[in-house]
Amino acid sequence: RIRVTNRVSPSSSLRAIPSLPRVGMSLSLDSSLFNVTYFGRGPHENYPDRQSSAKMSIWATTAKENDFEYIVPSENGSKSDCEWIAFRDESGNGVCVIPEVDTMNFNASLYSQQEFHMAKHTYDLPVRENGKAPVHVNLDHRIMGVGGDTSWYPVVYEQYRVKPDQEYKYSFWLVPISKGEEPPKVAKSASQ
Repeated sequence: RIRVTNRVSPSSSLRAIPSLPRVGMSLSLDSSLFNVTYFGRGPHENYPDRQSSAKMSIWATTAKENDFEYIVPSENGSKSDCEWIAFRDESGNGVCVIPEVDTMNFNASLYSQQEFHMAKHTYDLPVRENGKAPVHVNLDHRIMGVGGDTSWYPVVYEQYRVKPDQEYKYSFWLVPISKGEEPPKVAKSASQ
């Protein structure tokens, strides 16, 4: 198992903006690890200011199912308040991500953030299937809300912003998981 610890200190040039989009880590997993099970809010995408209809439970999805095809491709598919996330192949082997103290947000996609940024329309993204492309994952300690709940005030409320003038420190575990192992038990053993 591997313990990952990050300390993020936003540079002085970022301190003038109202919010950081996220504080976390992005990585690409092998294409075989497209099956995702997690204990957190779901089953649909949810963000800090968009989670009242997202219930805490154990949910299962895939990288492809987790993507939502907005007309203009953008960040999507976030899941909040996750206590563990398991990425597995068809045989049940994979890796379990366990935040050490707080919960975390994550998303898993068959497209990278750069691909979303470059596409103007959904049809600009190539059609991809589970198991045929890397799984792009964001593991977020903090993520900004989406805002826009009223047309006259389309910004993110203060309590859902990620402050650019403070330091963030967080840790999580990457634990191998084998066929037949239950993620809740793997998560519990990692915290001991």
